[in-house]
Formats: sequence, C-alpha cells, structure tokens
Amino acid sequence: MLGVNDHNIAVGFYVDTTGATHGYTYDIATKTFSANIDDPNGVGATTAAAINDRDQIIGFYTDGNGVTHGFFESGGVPITHQKIRPR
Repeated sequence: MLGVNDHNIAVGFYVDTTGATHGYTYDIATKTFSANIDDPNGVGATTAAAINDRDQIIGFYTDGNGVTHGFFESGGVPITHQKIRPR
C-alpha cells in the first residue's frame, strides 16, 4: 500500500503472474479490494500512488512505448492523463 486516506481506503499496486502491474484500492474496514485500476491502453504497467479524502486517486502508468504518464482519477473516472517529462 502506498497511500491511505482518512476513510481508511488505501491504494497501491500488485504484480500479476505475467509481470504486469495493476493499481487497486483497498477498503481496510471491509477488507475488500477494488477492480484493477489500469492504464487506458491496457499495457498493464499502472501504479496507484496516493488517495485523498474525496477518494480521488493519483498515480502513473507506462505506455507501450515506454513513456510514463501521470493520472488523476475521481469517482472511478479518469480525469487527466499527463506525460511525465524528465527534468
């Protein structure tokens, strides 16, 4: 788990048997996981990194070309996807 909000909802990622990463939320009180939070292209390289008390999630994923993008998701709906440029 990488982040937890005041509602005891945690976010993080796991690696499946094929080596792909998938983001998730986890409700600590009910001990239940969400469906996968995956990149929009289905590459399977997603990390959910933080969650706020509005249950808005930020994270990142790597696309099929090896480019890393940040994302912001609110209510299960992706709001923005931004290419992350190295400094």
